[in-house]
Amino acid sequence: LKHFGVPDPPSSFKSSSYSFRNIYWKSWSICVESYLQYYIFRGCPKRLPHYVNVNKLSTGHYTMELSKRTLYVTKHEEGWAWGTLSKDPGPQGHMIFIPLKSGNYMISTQKWPDWFLFMESSSHGYIRCWKGNVGPQGVWHIL
Repeated sequence: LKHFGVPDPPSSFKSSSYSFRNIYWKSWSICVESYLQYYIFRGCPKRLPHYVNVNKLSTGHYTMELSKRTLYVTKHEEGWAWGTLSKDPGPQGHMIFIPLKSGNYMISTQKWPDWFLFMESSSHGYIRCWKGNVGPQGVWHIL
């Protein structure tokens, strides 16, 4: 984390509901959709409010929940962000919020701290992860 010029440990949030807006896709925020019996996190137009419940764990990490689904990341070539009914998705769903000097954040997981959530450049805007700095698509304005 130090190579991004931020302190360890990352920023502290209180358990509450937040809107996660991507700074590259300014009119989109994180939402969840059903996909073949699964739930996948993606970007949706912000004309509808999408609020993610952020809950602090005793480890100092956080979970992100929307529509009764807790976000977790699968780390493989495509690094998708899926939803589970489990309240504890394990270290792949224990999030780290990394503050940037701009007041925005990058988001990684306890299991893969060098992989960061981003909103892909497609008509679906799927939330995925990528190793290293993904640029503005991986920077989040949290309200």
